[in-house]
Amino acid sequence: MVKQVSLVLGTLAVVGGTYGMSGSLPRASSSQEPKPALVLRVNVGEHSPALLKVRSGEQALLGLADGTRLALSPVLNDGVVELVVRDAALSVESEGQVFMIRLAGSVIIDAVHAVSVEWLGLDGSAPKETLDDEPCKTCCVTCEGVTLCACEVLMSCGHCCCAAACTCEWGSGR
Repeated sequence: MVKQVSLVLGTLAVVGGTYGMSGSLPRASSSQEPKPALVLRVNVGEHSPALLKVRSGEQALLGLADGTRLALSPVLNDGVVELVVRDAALSVESEGQVFMIRLAGSVIIDAVHAVSVEWLGLDGSAPKETLDDEPCKTCCVTCEGVTLCACEVLMSCGHCCCAAACTCEWGSGR
């Protein structure tokens, strides 16, 4: 059963719930319905953990103080997140390393920088409708030399969210 999570700003507490009916997991979605937003915790070395939401099949970015930039592309497939990690400086078509993450599981995606990613659950809510011609899809927060970009990001020094792409429940919307 996949947990739907709510997070409290400042404490990063996870409040349990479930996603879907009868414990069913969402499958690959059609282009008509919104893809589920995956809730991930990213740990970078000794820095405070960060939380992000990224829709299945879309991309988040992680930038480090030394110039390393990683593209993170998670896809929910049969109850497992397939996380493709690649150098963000390369083309979108370039191959990356694939990591499999089960619910509440984590993987080290970059041993040199001690970067790990944990899958906390799903945000099954649909994003708000917007009237913008070019709605916000990704926003970024930078703390202590670490930058994370996704549809919603919560770090120790700040928060951002794009209401056209996420539910913006961790703080005030952008």
